[in-house]
Amino acid sequence: MLISRGLGVAELPGKLDTVVVLVSDWPGAVRWYTQKLGLRLLYKEDDDQWCQLAFPKGETRLALYHRDGLDSKIRNRCIPDIQVDNLESAVKELRSRGVSFQGDIRGGDEGYRIISLLDPEGNELQLYEYAKTKA
Repeated sequence: MLISRGLGVAELPGKLDTVVVLVSDWPGAVRWYTQKLGLRLLYKEDDDQWCQLAFPKGETRLALYHRDGLDSKIRNRCIPDIQVDNLESAVKELRSRGVSFQGDIRGGDEGYRIISLLDPEGNELQLYEYAKTKA
């Protein structure tokens, strides 16, 4: 999609840069995303309870931000999708770290396979892989 800005044309959407996840237990969320999921801490502001995390591949970042008054039973409205090379291996590794999944791996006919998990605050994330092409 192209949108004219008067000074030229801007392509939209651009790349996804950062997905912000609102959390009520900020220190616990930082530990979970770094220790359980294995994301790398890029930047951390303890006073503002904000941090940015990096994935092993790609440039998109995940940010965790503390917000008072969040109901932990309500899921987030956006669901970060995390691409992996081998879904079964990723699920096995994360289970060994104590991560629980919501149901089984699903899909395949659409060109990808996917599984959902919840972080400790009830935020849904999805791991997916593109379906292997048959030779």
